[in-house]
Amino acid sequence: LTGYNSVRGSAVAMLLRCYFFKQHENLIFETLESVAENDFLAVRGQMMPRLAVLMNLNKPRTLRLFLRLIRDNEVLIMEHSAWSSQYLACVDLEQMKPYFEYAFSHLKLHRNMGIILSQIWIFGQGDVLLLLNQFIERGDEAKAGTIEIAARSITNKDGEPNTRSLELFGRFFEEASEAVVRAYDVAFSHVKPSDFPHLLPLLTRFTKTTVARKNPRPFYEYLITCAKKHPRECLGLVSDFAQYEKPDIRFAGHYGQEPFQVVINAYNSLLDRKNDNAVFLREALLLFDRMLLDDRFRSYAVKTLEEVEQ
Repeated sequence: LTGYNSVRGSAVAMLLRCYFFKQHENLIFETLESVAENDFLAVRGQMMPRLAVLMNLNKPRTLRLFLRLIRDNEVLIMEHSAWSSQYLACVDLEQMKPYFEYAFSHLKLHRNMGIILSQIWIFGQGDVLLLLNQFIERGDEAKAGTIEIAARSITNKDGEPNTRSLELFGRFFEEASEAVVRAYDVAFSHVKPSDFPHLLPLLTRFTKTTVARKNPRPFYEYLITCAKKHPRECLGLVSDFAQYEKPDIRFAGHYGQEPFQVVINAYNSLLDRKNDNAVFLREALLLFDRMLLDDRFRSYAVKTLEEVEQ
């Protein structure tokens, strides 16, 4: 924001840092409200990046100031509005709806809108599914944001599954765009091993989807963390390896010994309690043999065996 290089712009930015001075609440808001009505765009823009901190003083007044700033749908204001909007949407979602409508015309905001609206819907803070769907229909950025927040919210604070998160997480499995495939790559780094029992039906479906075929590496990496506790299930999930695209080191979807590591982790776990696992131990060995026979993976299999022997 270029306005920070001006005296008035830097003063406005510094004034936001006074959010804890309750005794000066009126003076702070009166000054900023005057700037919002009368000053240059670059100066007004200095308010937006961290405007929500003023909620510490007065939430309704902060909301009114935010709505005044975005009233003209100016690019400089809107493109720095996402951080504050996520908090102000919880103050009065109905009053914030014009903001989300303005955001349609700002592609740079779509990922953040996917995150914010998904979070509101997942946690039951408002009926925004229609609005979220409108962003999703306009492009992949909102889908990527939706996938991210769903992956972070598979369970609630009590460890119970969040059905809305699960619904959103599995919604885009058949999308082939690079942005969506990359979003699932990141998403698997957010899901926790403790989420596995709740994710299992979705993961079973995932193994046969477009996203899995194009880039199974993050999926395998997640299974590696789960195979010790859930060996039988992980063996079943990794069994479709032959259907996936050939690993190619030129692309982000490259993978190598990850599927073998899943099988080995599962096998070792089964071996520790082998009395009732003979069938699954055999299944693990057969699966490993299938990988050894696949030209795409033979060298990785040998490397994995050498590491295990060490």
